[in-house]
Amino acid sequence: MAAPALSRSARQPLADEALTAGKWFLICLALYLVRILPWVLSEFWHEEVITLGDFVLGPEGRGPLHVFRSYPVANNHILFSALGWWWVRFMGFTSDEFVLRLPNIVCGALVMLVALRSWRRWLGAELSCLAGVALAISPVFGAFAGEFRGYALTMLLSAVAVTGLAEMSDGRWRRGLVLQCLALLLLPLVIPSNALLGLAHALFVLLGPMGTIRRGRRLAGAAVLAGAAALGLSYYLTIWDQFVKVLTITSGWPSGLAVLGAVALGFAAHLSWPALALPVLLLRRRPVTPAAAAARSWSWLYAGCLAVPILASALGKYTNAPFPRVYLLYLVPFTFAVFRALRSAGACTRRSFLAWVGLTVLIGFAWERAASWRCEQAVRRGEHPQDLLQQYYRGRTDLRGLAALVSSQDQRPPRPMVLTDAYDFPTFRYYWANFGMPAEAVFAENRLPEGLWPRLRGMPGVSLHAVAGSEMEAARIFAAAGAPGAFAPGPAVGLRRLYTLLPPGQP
Repeated sequence: MAAPALSRSARQPLADEALTAGKWFLICLALYLVRILPWVLSEFWHEEVITLGDFVLGPEGRGPLHVFRSYPVANNHILFSALGWWWVRFMGFTSDEFVLRLPNIVCGALVMLVALRSWRRWLGAELSCLAGVALAISPVFGAFAGEFRGYALTMLLSAVAVTGLAEMSDGRWRRGLVLQCLALLLLPLVIPSNALLGLAHALFVLLGPMGTIRRGRRLAGAAVLAGAAALGLSYYLTIWDQFVKVLTITSGWPSGLAVLGAVALGFAAHLSWPALALPVLLLRRRPVTPAAAAARSWSWLYAGCLAVPILASALGKYTNAPFPRVYLLYLVPFTFAVFRALRSAGACTRRSFLAWVGLTVLIGFAWERAASWRCEQAVRRGEHPQDLLQQYYRGRTDLRGLAALVSSQDQRPPRPMVLTDAYDFPTFRYYWANFGMPAEAVFAENRLPEGLWPRLRGMPGVSLHAVAGSEMEAARIFAAAGAPGAFAPGPAVGLRRLYTLLPPGQP
């Protein structure tokens, strides 16, 4: 006997249960971990080694105050460095990359949890789940969430801030103000430029739909938000001399337009199918309810307010424009704006939900594969691409593997001196020391003592080596050290090989 068909009222609870935040958080978490696992198991790159060595570990005998009072370079994402300082000591000074990166991984997972639970009120069950999937599979979000730097913490705080803004817009003024003030106060303590989100939110409070809130209260709310961001930024007044010096020496991109192009491409890849579908959905001829029209105008105005600090900072009169990764601050707020606009356009019904999920995963994976292929080709040419989609260091194990291989050889030279280029130097020196070799025996091409090799070659047992991706690079590095001549290729791992300078007269 056939089972009776469920009525519509009976089917609805089953559908709601299938889209519970807890269940989809586990799905998104699994997808997120599969996505980032090869990246978080890889070697630390240049910036991560500086963060770990100079600030998290710091000089021997220095306490956590060193993190807050030492700002020699912009790598010190102060609030994250303080978290890392505690985490390393809590874990007992482990050198395991995955364990050290675990706070970043957790911050990334919490962003998805905010999307799945808190955003459901404005996006609905389907689109909040889809937003979690988009974050989990994103080639941009995952790549930076796994780094041992302050980007995952930045994105988590920005998720809290945009949730607070949505709360204020719905009339829960006090709750929204508290959430935003907390996030906007802490954001500049991670990266100083994060204070710009406070200006964007203050602008939206002045111009955006806020129900029946009077103008005077809007002005007060905008002032409080801008003040919270300014208060967080004012911490750098206490280390002003260091801060100004860092501003003068920090490099960036030579073109603001190139930065904007890289950011736009990265954000489009992150949002993948939803960003492509939104214009089509909005152009459909269909009745628009007042609530949908209000949500749509909210999204467009919010995106416009977010664009103001991006355009101002990228196109300002600077010697160098900021690196594209500076704008990761806006990745999660733009995600919320796009998905709220999608809901106003009637996207992603229960019937089409799984198709949307499948397309989001498929296109997110395709973006990552294409970007990784292009990056690999660039690295083989000796380039070092760094934008939101391509990072020359992502997923690499070459330098860690080469240091392990050389240090484990029974017939290794008793006193090897190793030369690297500026990009490889911090990473190779870190792993060289981790495997029991002397850190002072590694030299960067751009920081070589004058006449290095002529002073060293007479010492007994000393041999000179270069870590490079090709013979041409090795020849350039040897020449920079004052050691031109014949050299022989040695062991290789991935795209990096150890070359050994031969004694004079040896072919």
